[in-house]
Amino acid sequence: MSFVAALIIPYLSEEEAFHILVRFFNGVMRDFYGVGMKELQLRVFQLKKFVEDLFPKLHKHLNDIELDTSIFTSPWFLTVFAYHFSDEVATRILDVIFFQGLEAFFSIALAIFQIIQDDLLECTENSQAMSYFRNETKTKIDVDTLMSTANRISISPSQLANFKQQFENEFKPTVISQFNPDETPEKKLKDPRWVVKKYKLKERISNLEDDLAHIKQELHYNKDKNEEEKRQTINHLKDLADRESSSQEKYHQQELRLLQLEKENQNQKQQIAQYSTLNQHFTQQISLLNSELRDLRWQNNPKNSIQFS
Repeated sequence: MSFVAALIIPYLSEEEAFHILVRFFNGVMRDFYGVGMKELQLRVFQLKKFVEDLFPKLHKHLNDIELDTSIFTSPWFLTVFAYHFSDEVATRILDVIFFQGLEAFFSIALAIFQIIQDDLLECTENSQAMSYFRNETKTKIDVDTLMSTANRISISPSQLANFKQQFENEFKPTVISQFNPDETPEKKLKDPRWVVKKYKLKERISNLEDDLAHIKQELHYNKDKNEEEKRQTINHLKDLADRESSSQEKYHQQELRLLQLEKENQNQKQQIAQYSTLNQHFTQQISLLNSELRDLRWQNNPKNSIQFS
């Protein structure tokens, strides 16, 4: 009920939305929420029969993968298709149902099956089909294509009456007071509350499977990321080790060069000291020679030895 209200309220005032909802639920959807949900069971059964007649291959495939169409068609009736489809699609569907009545539910539902039957035939498990309805239908169904397809589908009142007779012959009404959790599987299939419960359980399982797949994907991503970070760290450490080794080698070479330079410097100091000693010695010898030379000049020619500057 809240799904329908959410579609109407954005376009109307609160009072107008209230009156339309009252009229809507007192009309076409009046018995969907009744005791035992017999009317809902009937419409789901009729739609299933239409699918069986119009899409036999799809009907067989859904049976093969053990997917009961009531699991997803029940929410279609209860939420006016808003549960699985976009607001744009659901709003257009709601307009059509307002004008055409109950038959529009069937023509639109059959149009949906016609559009998505190829995708459903590719689903090999019921969980895969449920995931498709939950995740893909909102983008798969184009509103104009849906309306065009639905307009070409004619719902015969005689067919509805025939299917209703089959339903009444096969099923007995179920009331809340007769609800028994220990019912046999055959009886549970006839109880709409078990159908809804089964749908919710499958929906929850499918959600958990999606969450698990997401977690596995995230773990795989984190593992790859950690491996890459580990590889980068190892390469960085190797690079640092190589740099350190190279630095140590350069430092060792520089130490050897420094020792060599110190040795050369010491040798040069020794040579300078030797040169200084020799220079002093030569200076003394030159001084002595000069003195002797002056003495000789004086002895040979004392007069010439006198020099005037």
